[in-house]
Amino acid sequence: MNVDEDLPFQPIRSHVYESQELMRGFDVADPGSHLRIPDFLTYVYFVQNGRAAPKTRDAGMMEALHDNSILRAMWKVISARKQPTVAIMRGHKELRGSKTYVAVAEMARRLTKEGVLDGQRRGAGRHGSRSSRGVAGAGR
Repeated sequence: MNVDEDLPFQPIRSHVYESQELMRGFDVADPGSHLRIPDFLTYVYFVQNGRAAPKTRDAGMMEALHDNSILRAMWKVISARKQPTVAIMRGHKELRGSKTYVAVAEMARRLTKEGVLDGQRRGAGRHGSRSSRGVAGAGR
């Protein structure tokens, strides 16, 4: 497997994703551009390769390497912070605008305004990857 050509993500990273990296290629004037951004391409890879039960040894190995390196990078960010950290898990099927969605968004906003780092999951795989999800209780 040639990592650079076959994977929409780099399996071994030393830093967490920045939003600009995940959204690279998005153009507000092109409604279909979201289908080409790295975040969506990684989601497609994850779904096509078996979701939480990878279909092949190679897919499982690359996902595990990626998840572990993101977890390590996340802990570096959290441990370098002097502020409390929380992770708020959001339901994949929760509709935007629902009472629950709005309540969670408002809670996250209040916590952020109070100086709490929201360590929610971010980055490639955010649509379903196992270890890239936020870690509840990660705060100090």
